[in-house]
Amino acid sequence: MNHSHSQPPEASDLATKVASNRRSAIEDLLVTLRACYDPEVRSEFKVVIQGATGYGILPKDLADAFAVSTATISRWGNGSVVPSKFVRQLALDRIEKILTDNSISTA
Repeated sequence: MNHSHSQPPEASDLATKVASNRRSAIEDLLVTLRACYDPEVRSEFKVVIQGATGYGILPKDLADAFAVSTATISRWGNGSVVPSKFVRQLALDRIEKILTDNSISTA
């Protein structure tokens, strides 16, 4: 029997592929958030928070970024509290920046 053994990928090749996949996932998330989120519809803001935390941004990091408590982030995420339209737009922009910066730093 002839077993063909391929060489394992180089660590740098694997890291590049993971970074590329991560950038692609971030881009997909951002497109989805922008497409699904209507700042006029207050109840949809929780989708933004859920998308960010679902992607891996910690509620504590969001709380630090917005200078609010983690309890506030939790209330935003479950929809029990919705900030003003102005704050919702700032939050979306900040989450986009966090995700984009994380994408660049992993490249």
